[in-house]
Amino acid sequence: MAEDGGHLSLEQFIDWQLGQDWIEQVMANVAADHPDHSPEEVRSNALLSTIADLDDGWLRRGVARRLTLDDPAELGRFLSMNSRIAFLWYGDIPDNDDEFLRVWDVLRGLAARDLQVVRALVKSATFPLKRGYTPTVLLYNGVNAVLKKDWPFLRSFEPTLSARKVSRWYSAAYLCLRGILQKSPEVVAEGLDNLLRARSPWSGAGETPTKRVICLEAHGLYELARGVSPELVSAFDVDRPLPWDRGFHDWARANQAPLKNVRLPNLPPDVRDAIVRLKRPKWLEDEASGG
Repeated sequence: MAEDGGHLSLEQFIDWQLGQDWIEQVMANVAADHPDHSPEEVRSNALLSTIADLDDGWLRRGVARRLTLDDPAELGRFLSMNSRIAFLWYGDIPDNDDEFLRVWDVLRGLAARDLQVVRALVKSATFPLKRGYTPTVLLYNGVNAVLKKDWPFLRSFEPTLSARKVSRWYSAAYLCLRGILQKSPEVVAEGLDNLLRARSPWSGAGETPTKRVICLEAHGLYELARGVSPELVSAFDVDRPLPWDRGFHDWARANQAPLKNVRLPNLPPDVRDAIVRLKRPKWLEDEASGG
């Protein structure tokens, strides 16, 4: 990271992270698996799959640039990219055992106020989801129920949220959902306060350091509640230090298109349209359907 001076643009970051040798190796694998793809489709497929492999790299880079450049828009852009790539690459895959993990992409999209990707994720979601890591599945179903405005489901679901024995972090997230259902600004605020104190439910080698710096999930749940009614977040004090990012919160309030000025001119047109417009190319639809 030192050789780029911390000033890579989003486009440069993609080029710098991928590397031509790696792309060519992936291209060879894609070509073998999809002999019906044209050379252009093979390259686009390989490029997008390699971008998807960056995974938490988007989050680490976004948090680093937000803090070092003092620019909340940087965090918004990288959060948006993280959610968009997850939707394009993992969305609409039948029998996806890891679908419960998409709740993190929804919350990151909400945090960045990227409502386009949030709507796309919710539209493609299996709901209610019945398999996966149970605490996360419950959060997934609760968040989707709010976004789908399925209040009867959420009301029937509330006893499960209340009774489930989970970590302090999940308990706090569930409290936010219950506050939304109860139309209680005080309960929502309590849930967010608890979430920020509990920080992350993950520990050890698998923990992403960003979760200890900025609690992106708290920002996402705040926006989830605010989207139902601004009154629901009226009891939460936004004037506080990290892991709540007041500067990012203020930026998100004024912006609902975090990729507005991102053009990605060096990417193939079909990959660029997929990311910027969430227009899934046919070769990616074929892959998702097993074709």
